[in-house]
Amino acid sequence: MRGDACCGRFDLGASGHSLGMALRQRSVHHPAGQPLGPPASVPARFLPRSARCPGCCHSAMLLHGSCAARDGAGGLLGVLLLGPPGAGKSDLLLRLTGEGWRLVSDDQVVLRAEGDALRATAPVSLRGMMEVRGLGVMAGFASDADVPLALAVDCVAREEVPRLPEPLRFKALDRSLPRMALHALDASAPRKLTLALDALAGLIACRAGALESMN
Repeated sequence: MRGDACCGRFDLGASGHSLGMALRQRSVHHPAGQPLGPPASVPARFLPRSARCPGCCHSAMLLHGSCAARDGAGGLLGVLLLGPPGAGKSDLLLRLTGEGWRLVSDDQVVLRAEGDALRATAPVSLRGMMEVRGLGVMAGFASDADVPLALAVDCVAREEVPRLPEPLRFKALDRSLPRMALHALDASAPRKLTLALDALAGLIACRAGALESMN
């Protein structure tokens, strides 16, 4: 089955999520002028159990987060950005796309399992959209509809980032990913994610820390 088979047709909502809230409060349209449609309620955190993605046969789940991807071994590899509203996910996503990364989704991400992999896509009505603080909800960005995930990142306060972290895993839909924490607003955050993917691809080595078990 093609990697882009998942329709991503989850209804969107606003419960604590800035982009979903903006879509509810304003009439937002695609560049072609087609309305996005009315959003429905979405939990403040990802669904506690997997659900079938409407319109396809995959086990899928919706969670609050963002996703960007860059070229890696064998094609695009995605990074899942996690954290509460205000953690800096959208700001980091904006900077990543300015450094050659590809937008996948902002604010809401649909995850699905395919083989041994977790894949990420944007809900249909959010594809190509990003919230840019100070500008608003921007549409029309080039984006990738579906990517395999290589890494999950917790966006946390600077003082919560361990200097020498233990390897951790993010688990969903009976699959798991390497997991790390960073402060999304640090100037070095995009470079750290690039280094992390390079380490996961075996281009460089992590001798001690979050990705040491990957070498």
